[in-house]
Amino acid sequence: MVAGGRPANAATVGAMTFQRGGNAVDAAAAMIAATCTMWDTLSWGGETQALIYNPITKKVIGINALGVAPTGATPEFFRSKGMSYPPEFGPLAAVTPGTPGGIITMVAEWGKLSLKDVLAPAIEMADGYPIDIETANVIQRDRQRIRQWPYSRKVFLVHERTGNVAGEDTGRKI
Repeated sequence: MVAGGRPANAATVGAMTFQRGGNAVDAAAAMIAATCTMWDTLSWGGETQALIYNPITKKVIGINALGVAPTGATPEFFRSKGMSYPPEFGPLAAVTPGTPGGIITMVAEWGKLSLKDVLAPAIEMADGYPIDIETANVIQRDRQRIRQWPYSRKVFLVHERTGNVAGEDTGRKI
């Protein structure tokens, strides 16, 4: 059995993983990968925590795949930029992604399938998928902030170049 919140497709990916012979860890890792691909709030630059029950040892294993700040992200660095704290948004807010390492560890240590098989649905989704209305609304609401970064503007504010309104069904996949 799998359960998932947002995006709804993640639960489908988990169920498909079971159908292909995967275990619960494979399904969870595939669902994390799908969610990272489809939900910008989590994304591949994020962090992952997981609890895995090992029925052989009868112990719970904790995965703490948190990203770390780059070496140069010291208090002195941010003070030199006139900041008391690291910013909430933008490149100076980034940490080293922890999620990829968490997924790799989960699959290598406790999965039955190959990493390639576990990541296949997320890789297919990366070729494009229709976004949901909630995501379109977030993009519309945060458009001023998104405009600050040229590549984000190019990817997420396509409607400004095409004349379409965010959330309008254009048939185009992102």
